[in-house]
Amino acid sequence: MVQPAPAARSAASPVLPPDSTAPSVASGSIPLAAPPSPSGSISSAALPSAVAAAAPGYVPPAPLRQASPNITPEVKRALELRGGPVKMSVRVTVDTHGQVVNAQVVAPDGNATLADTLIRSAALQAARLSTFSPAKLNGKAAVGDLTIDFDFE
Repeated sequence: MVQPAPAARSAASPVLPPDSTAPSVASGSIPLAAPPSPSGSISSAALPSAVAAAAPGYVPPAPLRQASPNITPEVKRALELRGGPVKMSVRVTVDTHGQVVNAQVVAPDGNATLADTLIRSAALQAARLSTFSPAKLNGKAAVGDLTIDFDFE
């Protein structure tokens, strides 16, 4: 079973896309009421002061639909092999249309087992299927990043 994680972390720094006129800032994270299990969660965190100063009109992406990981029999068995709760943090980039355009597991273990790979895949798939309202910079849609934590139990 997957339980919502208590919080998401964020890191932010100004970024401009090379082929777009839309403003872009890597974002923070935002509050989200925990969806029914299984799922992940996103919660609030303050923007680092350097970004807040550089982008006072910045509003981070907000979740519209939080996808739940697909817990296949293989993933269920992988969780059993791990012998306890597993937390997967996935960093996503949200484009100006609210779609996830990049998702990566944060700090992956270099010695990943097949069980770890199956659990990571489930978390990445759920993160990629989630949709958001885009970040805003001075009222215009902007690209933003945030981290979603998935707690598998």
